[in-house]
Parts: sequence; structure tokens; C-alpha cells
Amino acid sequence: MGSDLRIKLEGSTSLLATWGSSLPSEEPDDAAGWSSSDAYVRFIFVESESIRDAIRREEARRSSALREFFQATEIAGARSDAAGVLRFSSPFAGTIEFWPSGAYSWKDTLFLPAGFTPSSKESESGQKGSVAFGLRLSKELAVQWDGGFSMYPDDTGRRSDYAYELRGGSLQLAALELSPPGSPSGLIKTKLGTTSLDIRPAN
Repeated sequence: MGSDLRIKLEGSTSLLATWGSSLPSEEPDDAAGWSSSDAYVRFIFVESESIRDAIRREEARRSSALREFFQATEIAGARSDAAGVLRFSSPFAGTIEFWPSGAYSWKDTLFLPAGFTPSSKESESGQKGSVAFGLRLSKELAVQWDGGFSMYPDDTGRRSDYAYELRGGSLQLAALELSPPGSPSGLIKTKLGTTSLDIRPAN
């Protein structure tokens, strides 16, 4: 009896294992948490260090990127409250809050385009989760945007990526998607259409 397991080499440091009738037709979403409904798993080869050391190094890099974001927003004119929380809002994009701990909340998003906010089972009037700064952008996007981050809602854990730019105290966002299969690196991001919005700091 044959096995449904399939292996796809994605480069010298990554391979994708899937089980089913065929390989996925689109690039799989590397969510924060793997669930039993997923039909794939990606393995990454880490050279010259242990997995634990690699995780610590990545956590340190993301923490540094989070601090740099808070510092950059202050330079751009945004101000955090007494608890250190940054708030950005607009009539159409709702209100996003960022905590120094790496948490976020996003509410009043009913007027945003479908699929712009992270996938969540919570009401569109509000969701909470964790945010990871330091998303690596392609060279083309890095020229246009200040940086990127990934959001993971508490209820689904499904990853959504964004590029951001700070403009005089405002925050402009663009939703991103994984590059199509066959790209040189799964870390390269492409813009999801032309969807973007400008979020003004809340008073």
C-alpha cells in the first residue's frame, strides 16, 4: 500500500513534506502554530548551531526589531500612553494597539477590504493576538517600506504579514502575501494587490 507522503526540496536549507493526493498548488502558509488539519510541515536546516541557539537568536532579533519600531514611531511623532501602548486609528481602518510585550489588538475594522485583517474567528469589531516585528522584505519592498511584521490572532494563530511606513506620526500599512512557488526564497514577500491604508495616531 503506497504512502501519501511527498517531499519537495525548496533549496539547500529547506524542504516541504506534504501528505495527500498531490503537492499544494499554492505556497503553504507558515503559521505560528501547526494544527491537525494542516497537511504539510516545513523543515529548515540550521548550520553550525543548535536549534535552541537558533531560536534564541531569532527571538532576540525580533525583540530588537520591536524596540526599534517603538523608537521610530516616537521619532515620527507618535506617543505611547502611560502603559507604553501605542495606538493608531482612522475612521476606516479602526484602531490598532501595540504593546511593548509584543501583543496587539485591532478593532472597528468593518470598513477595511475583505482579507486585509488577520484571519480570526472573533467579530470584525475586534481581535487580539501577538505581533512579530522584523519580517524580512524583498529588496523591491524594502525600498518602498520602512519594515514589516506578522500578526497572529489568539484564536486561530494564522499568520498575516504587513509592510509599514511611518509618515509624520501616521502609520501606513500594506497587506503582503508569500511569494509564489519557485521563488528563490520563502522569505521574499510580494504586495497583495494595491491595498494599503493610512492610520493616524489616536488622541
